[in-house]
Amino acid sequence: MEYKRKKQLTTSLISMNHVERAVVKVIGYSEEMKVESLVSKDGTYPMVYRVINLETGEESKILAGTVMRGVFEDYKDELLGKCFEINAMPKMEGKKYLPLQIWEIDEPGDDE
Repeated sequence: MEYKRKKQLTTSLISMNHVERAVVKVIGYSEEMKVESLVSKDGTYPMVYRVINLETGEESKILAGTVMRGVFEDYKDELLGKCFEINAMPKMEGKKYLPLQIWEIDEPGDDE
């Protein structure tokens, strides 16, 4: 017997330390993730943003460290509804952070 799903009650967490690529649409803000092992040199914590994983269609959260958080903060009030392809690059020797390539992309189905 098949059941109709009504509402997703749990969300997965996307961490670029564990995936090579994420394609997401930002749908909401969250708060800083206060985990001491994740604090940057300047004392900022990563942010967690609510997103739609465009490859699965599921609502998720994405952990935005220093690099991604900086890019997202540049969008200010225009971030919600934007879509991004995020690629993890090989870690550079002697660096703690993970280099990322971040592209703003059209939402699938947009014919502009």
